[in-house]
Amino acid sequence: MNMQFKSGRVWAGILGITLMCFSTVTGYAEEGKLNNKPFSYFGAGNEFIEFEEHVSVGGQNLKLEANFSNPVQRSGGYIPLFKEHGLYIVTSATLSSNSAGESWDYPGIGTIQTDDSKISWNELNVAVARHLSPGHHLTFGFDYYTMRFTRFNFHSAPGTDAFNTLIGQNNKDANGTPNPYTTYTNWVNSGKNGADFPGLRPEANLSTVIEDFSCLTTMLGYRYDTFFSNPNTTWRFAGGVRVGLPLYYNIENSQLPNTEFTSYLDSGYDFGADGEVAWNFSKDFALVGRVDYNHKHRNQIRSGNSLIPENRVISIQSTLALNWAF
Repeated sequence: MNMQFKSGRVWAGILGITLMCFSTVTGYAEEGKLNNKPFSYFGAGNEFIEFEEHVSVGGQNLKLEANFSNPVQRSGGYIPLFKEHGLYIVTSATLSSNSAGESWDYPGIGTIQTDDSKISWNELNVAVARHLSPGHHLTFGFDYYTMRFTRFNFHSAPGTDAFNTLIGQNNKDANGTPNPYTTYTNWVNSGKNGADFPGLRPEANLSTVIEDFSCLTTMLGYRYDTFFSNPNTTWRFAGGVRVGLPLYYNIENSQLPNTEFTSYLDSGYDFGADGEVAWNFSKDFALVGRVDYNHKHRNQIRSGNSLIPENRVISIQSTLALNWAF
């Protein structure tokens, strides 16, 4: 993990936790009439993303990791439904995908392959709010997202040949004789087609690889927002936490065009938290600074003899938005 991403995660986490703690403390001091009114907002900012996969190869855990920084938009609003209920509708989307380097590390050998990668996603969150008291409410709803992960520009690394030799020795033929892959150069010099090399030689037999993810998750959370307890103050504070269980998870990979990977209920888990500060510069308008943290963990999925490995996505969005309430 590079220092820029780690620093962003630390400061975003500190800000989010501080805002939520302050909001909770403030909530106990302000218990007025519930202000169950609608509001909307539109914002944009930046998103730090950490993508990580774990693949079992040759009895060892192969780790893949890449960090991204993309511009993002976030918009949504709140609609009152009944006296003590309301509905949140929020969308978020990557505006432009920036490429990042990715390394594939094998225990005891080191880096065996590198590539460039991009990630982008669209997300829709719909949740019903049940107000417990002015400012405090529970949320329950659904989160649906689609994500595209693209790998390209594959290259060998210092540990590629050592990896090929190790894996070749562990794979024996019907007579029990090890089948060392030697090196790609020796393979080609012997008159064989480089694209048929049985070992790892990414620049010869790998092109662009695209994985499309889609997932529907049910989410339960708690949230505090001074808009619902004291909307006329100059400063507004809000924060919340939520946990989720994937109901449906689907992946398509361009290397396996006739295979679809689908999982239900046992796909993993989600966790999220957010904090925000708003400046009400007029009666109906406010400028909102917000930090969102999301952790999505997905288990491996098998389809026949193929599998999609376990993966984890951590994202931190920092956005500035215009909020209006009428």
